[in-house]
Amino acid sequence: MLRFWAQPVHSRTYATSSPRVDRVAAWVAAAASVWFAFAAAWGLFAPVNKGHNGSGSSGTLLMAEGILRWHSWYPAWACFGLTRPTPADYYTHHPFGVFYLPVPFLALIGHHDCLIRLPAVLMSAATPPLLYATMRERWGAVGAAATACGFTVLPLALGYANFHSLEVMTLFGWALFFFGQTRFLATKKRRFLAASLVGVVFATSADWPGYVAVGALLGWGLVRAFILPRRLSPPFDPLRYARWWVLSAATAAFTFLLWMVLFYHADRIVEWVQSALMRGAGGPPEPLAKVLLPRQPWIEYCFTPLAIRLGKIALPVLLLRVVAVRRDEEFYGIAVLMGAVVQYLGFPGGADIHIFWPHHFALYFAFALGALATTLGSIVRFAGQRLRLQSAAAAGGVVSLAAALLVCAAILPDGWRGLVLFRATGGRYDDKGSPIYSGTDTIWVTERFIRPEMLPGMNVDAHPSVQWWWEDTWAAKAPGVEVNAPPTELGPVNVSHPFFIARPSRMSADELLRLSKAGHVRVYGNVWLVDERKPSAPIDAYRVEERDPNPVEWVLYGGADPMRSTTATPDPFLTWEWRTHLGFHAKPVTMEPRTLDEVRIAHNEAVQEGNTAAADQYRDRILAQIDRRVTARFDDGTRIVGVRVGSGIRGKLEVWFLAGDQPRGDAVFSLHSMVDRAEPLSLVPASPVAREMSWDVPLPPKLWKKGFLYVTDTLMLHRTGFERYTGSWASRDAQGAPRRLGGPAEVWLALVR
Repeated sequence: MLRFWAQPVHSRTYATSSPRVDRVAAWVAAAASVWFAFAAAWGLFAPVNKGHNGSGSSGTLLMAEGILRWHSWYPAWACFGLTRPTPADYYTHHPFGVFYLPVPFLALIGHHDCLIRLPAVLMSAATPPLLYATMRERWGAVGAAATACGFTVLPLALGYANFHSLEVMTLFGWALFFFGQTRFLATKKRRFLAASLVGVVFATSADWPGYVAVGALLGWGLVRAFILPRRLSPPFDPLRYARWWVLSAATAAFTFLLWMVLFYHADRIVEWVQSALMRGAGGPPEPLAKVLLPRQPWIEYCFTPLAIRLGKIALPVLLLRVVAVRRDEEFYGIAVLMGAVVQYLGFPGGADIHIFWPHHFALYFAFALGALATTLGSIVRFAGQRLRLQSAAAAGGVVSLAAALLVCAAILPDGWRGLVLFRATGGRYDDKGSPIYSGTDTIWVTERFIRPEMLPGMNVDAHPSVQWWWEDTWAAKAPGVEVNAPPTELGPVNVSHPFFIARPSRMSADELLRLSKAGHVRVYGNVWLVDERKPSAPIDAYRVEERDPNPVEWVLYGGADPMRSTTATPDPFLTWEWRTHLGFHAKPVTMEPRTLDEVRIAHNEAVQEGNTAAADQYRDRILAQIDRRVTARFDDGTRIVGVRVGSGIRGKLEVWFLAGDQPRGDAVFSLHSMVDRAEPLSLVPASPVAREMSWDVPLPPKLWKKGFLYVTDTLMLHRTGFERYTGSWASRDAQGAPRRLGGPAEVWLALVR
């Protein structure tokens, strides 16, 4: 064994195959790279949404705008103020690379939604080709293709490929660092040395784990090239290797010194340490299995159990290859794993909240799959040579490539499902059962009606129901100030804060009644907008038309959100409904209803006018289009008369009610979901997380009128598997809620696959 370990490595060849198999592998890698580039760029021009993905990326771009505007070295929260941010505003939790990178794009393009994702899209698109070009030097075309493909099928890698934050930049930096090193040592070309150093800058300027993988490779290189006897390593040029090593180490040291100098100059060293302690806080040490157990549904969804198992199997294989071959390329996967482990286990406070925290493991899996495929090919080739087969090398290449493709083909369907669901939820998946709403309707209203009138120094008055955050500030191009109502004095005096925005589904009935008379409320679906510069007037409602995107729009704007439009004049049906329920004079509607929702409102108007024949006719039209097998009665006289599972990209679940007496208090009919069993063609097991659904019904049931029809429409955000949706009444003011008669409180609504 010792004799084998000491044998010069360069006398053995591990990565040979046939030219035909290599060409096929190259095409496979190219197809995987194109696929991943498409997944990253899918929906590049879509509005930003709520969630980890949209909020984090928009916050990063807002601080980049502040750097550009104030010609500052520091990202800061107060980016839209009229005065220069102070050190107290500086954000010094991480290196500043993710904030610096968008600055040139902002200078060239300006404030556009595509820039929220563009830097990440470019880096993600470049990563698979870099992996292929890097490992082809050592593992050949087949092993390199397996490496590239492994990165492009994981749900987490696909879902967060457009997330401009720390992880994507770190992964790109590592890939560029490895690529530059292996090509420089093989070709002597200085442009590859420069690429490797740029990779160091990217990795160590993105996040602190970037230093771990870079440092691990440098440490390994120091031992392998300068401490072990020369005969134990493959042949290399010591001077060239020393040049790469010294310059890489110096570059990493320089970036770290730069961040420390900037932190010290702003007197933010203590803040930096406190932020690290906060993310690292996780109580007393616990067994690893106990720590990972609550996160298991997330981990299995992000990677699939197959990828997790292969990653575990590959670890001893990678270590054995490092010991046997002693080439830097064999150590890349180990270096990435070290960075990923430090990030994921060293900061449990972040890992418990952010589903994307293990993103670095996606790059480890890529190297793991490449190593397994290469090792399998070597074993097949060795066996073929022992059997004196002339095509032993080709057989090894075919078997290893086929095995890698089978693994990727098994994972890819879950990767596509993950891509779609991550985009639809803003990267939150199930958010550990918390209600999720996309918020793109609020963003749409903000960009269409608020942003065009905002000037520097202005702000938006935002009701707490909106939950104003970075993505809203980006959409308005102005900060928001949380207020409970528009000012009592309306008119030009409010020019510095011209708009008040609220979300009625998150407000009580009493609050809606009060706010509807505080100004001229314009209703856009589940959004209320008040122009505080204009006098008070009765509420007006505008119909927001939603449709699925056409093929071009699907590519440019994504398939997670509909295309929206509205009319220039108030919608007579919706305006009648809002005014009727909020105590305003409502003008009768003379138009013939076209949509099902208009038929519902026409039915209600007929009920109010006592026109029983018209009401029965409208109700029959509605009942003919919904599933009437789902019914329930409640003790206040309210009934569920049917449900409808919406088609299209939104996937809404509609529950139709016939109102009884006025509820005792402010109650809502909330939906819940549970995955009953796994999808037969999926590797992801059924999620054990019971999920609350977002309440997106603008008109509170406390305002409902007896005999009227109402519909609640809730985004299902369907998870993989057979998901069961149920609903029950819940009180929002502790005054009680309607109780179901003749059955359990939880009403079965639908089972969706």
